[in-house]
Amino acid sequence: MSVPGSRLECLQRLITVTRDERDAAKSLDWQALEAATQAKTELLALLEGEQDPLSDAERDLAATVREETQRNAYFLSFTLEWVQDSLDIIQGRPEPPAYGYGGDMIEKRGGGHLVSGKV
Repeated sequence: MSVPGSRLECLQRLITVTRDERDAAKSLDWQALEAATQAKTELLALLEGEQDPLSDAERDLAATVREETQRNAYFLSFTLEWVQDSLDIIQGRPEPPAYGYGGDMIEKRGGGHLVSGKV
């Protein structure tokens, strides 16, 4: 990765890389995702030591970086939830424990609808 010359260029590149990261995740391109994550890590390391106040343009770009990062977080969170729901359909949801008359826990064997053939 070429090192951006200014903080403004670094923030602009960070926006692009964050969008590339989301696109790579959407298309399941793991190599591109890893490259984008590495580039993002390097850019954040460059910005970490900055002590000077932000200009108005830099402040706007930083807000865009925050928004793009939140979009990625929402996308990944939604995707994780979707995968977990899909696995619950396939494997079955874990059922809460049930207790018999004597207070002993009754073991239930759960199976997903796909696994049990009920779909």
